[in-house]
Amino acid sequence: MRFYRKHKLRHYFVQASENIKDIIGIKFFDKKLGKGACITWGRIFNDQELLKVVQEQCVKQGFENIESMNICYSLQEIARYPYFYESWIYFVQQDIPYKYSYKKWKEEKQKALCMGKEIKFVKLETSTKDAMPL
Repeated sequence: MRFYRKHKLRHYFVQASENIKDIIGIKFFDKKLGKGACITWGRIFNDQELLKVVQEQCVKQGFENIESMNICYSLQEIARYPYFYESWIYFVQQDIPYKYSYKKWKEEKQKALCMGKEIKFVKLETSTKDAMPL
């Protein structure tokens, strides 16, 4: 039985490994307002373009003095923040068409990201007394 569970778990991660970067977390630090984090789509833009789009949306949320912004290695880095699971469920419930209509889906998501609709902020810490760089 132990072998079966181990094999089943390994098979799950092999299947999920190609899709693991579809939903990503981004942490940022503002000089005046403190820490923040968000969840959004990965693979829609390259990393630098995505960070630029997210930074533009952060300015609209009031984070104007962003000192650092990093893509999280894993969603576990921001899983403890408020509203993480609500935001994560929003992304998980959406189907990603990997075959024929992927280009159209990707273009739609790029437009939505630029308008700020596909970025979910999970933590907006506005106290500066314990604000530390990421």
